[in-house]
Amino acid sequence: MKYLIFPTTVLCSILFFNSCGTKQVKIEYPETKKIEHTDNYFGTEVADPYRWLEDDNSAETAEWVKAQNKVTFDYLNNIPFRSKMKERLLSQWDYPKNSAPFKINERYMMFKNSGLQNQSVLYLLENMDDKEGSILLDPNTLSDDGTVALTGYTISKDNKTLIYSIARGGSDWNEIFFLDIDSRNHLDDHIKWIKFSGLTPYKDGVIYSRYPEPKKGDELSGSNENGMVYYHKIGTDQSEDILLYSDPKNPLRSFGIDISDDDKYAFLYTSESTSGNALAFKKVGDKDYKNISNLEFKNDYYIIDVIDDVFYMMTNENASNYKIVALDPKNPTTNWKDIIPEKDYSLSGANILQNKIFAQYIKDAYSKVEVYDLNGNYLYDVDIAIGSVGGFGGKNSDSTTFYSYTSYYTPSITYKYDVINNKSEEFDRSKVKFDSENYTTEHVFFTSKDGTKVP
Repeated sequence: MKYLIFPTTVLCSILFFNSCGTKQVKIEYPETKKIEHTDNYFGTEVADPYRWLEDDNSAETAEWVKAQNKVTFDYLNNIPFRSKMKERLLSQWDYPKNSAPFKINERYMMFKNSGLQNQSVLYLLENMDDKEGSILLDPNTLSDDGTVALTGYTISKDNKTLIYSIARGGSDWNEIFFLDIDSRNHLDDHIKWIKFSGLTPYKDGVIYSRYPEPKKGDELSGSNENGMVYYHKIGTDQSEDILLYSDPKNPLRSFGIDISDDDKYAFLYTSESTSGNALAFKKVGDKDYKNISNLEFKNDYYIIDVIDDVFYMMTNENASNYKIVALDPKNPTTNWKDIIPEKDYSLSGANILQNKIFAQYIKDAYSKVEVYDLNGNYLYDVDIAIGSVGGFGGKNSDSTTFYSYTSYYTPSITYKYDVINNKSEEFDRSKVKFDSENYTTEHVFFTSKDGTKVP
């Protein structure tokens, strides 16, 4: 195995600036005041003398941050090799970076970054062989200071409109905008007070999740309560949006609705925190949802696809490494069939293409893609070298998809994949100032004290 060897002086400078023969610099930190404050947690008094710093809008906190920054940058700016390190890093980071293309409805898109752009640019591809494409949306132009970020995107069912969400200044609050794809002109539609929402194209509009408009002054400090799911018809005002679901009796729950590709079923996802969810469904047009899972929020449930009225679902219920099950919507809580049972390595995602399940695993610290039929019969592995893989998106009807691959010594490569014939073809490769031929990677194991083999 070949290794990257850092010269001792460089490593010393990076890690131990104060202890490698460089003159010691005494740092005088600004004094941080303490206050008398305690909290009572179930009968136990806990002191919190720095509670005043939690008010990030106060002038006093701002002055404290300013003083801390002065100390920090006075120190950093005196490091003699800092500018050279910056130049070296920027020169290595400055190369084109492209995502794997992905298909939404009948359009192909991909993200491109010329090298050092703050945000990658969304491109529209005319077809799956179009490597250049044209700019559809450049998030870097959404604000002068670069503080507006693209947070979500989809395309309307008629393939005419890009629907996208943005966040300003790192806020959890999002806004939704609508862009005519052919003319690149924005529509008048504008949706506000969005938070933690997906974008589900449906009929002639989009389904989204939101919260009530907060009181003035509470935009950044108010709690997230009374989540709702709405439908917005393109060409109308937000005030005309239709409420699809809410649960006033459980104000701390949040909700999202997804629609199956055949527009036949609606899936309601409910959560109370960042881990665990509940799942219910109904036929589109019906009034009431039927539970698939319980409401304990201990496990995760995600619908992969609906094929011939069979729900294929990924879950970690009784399977900490996740598994894939099939269930009958007529009996959604019973008789789940294990299609791909839990393995001793972790299932990280799955998709169905051409009635084949592409199950993506992490095994011994590298990616593994296993392919099964809809009954769970193993077919083959996608031929991938040791490294990290992402992609294999699309609909069941798609015969071609894309995936990206990278490893410890291989910059990102995008492959076009023939689903029917299990063949990969290189589509795009990062042009990096790096000769990977000088390096190799070996996958080895070491035995820990308790006998566990560690990859």
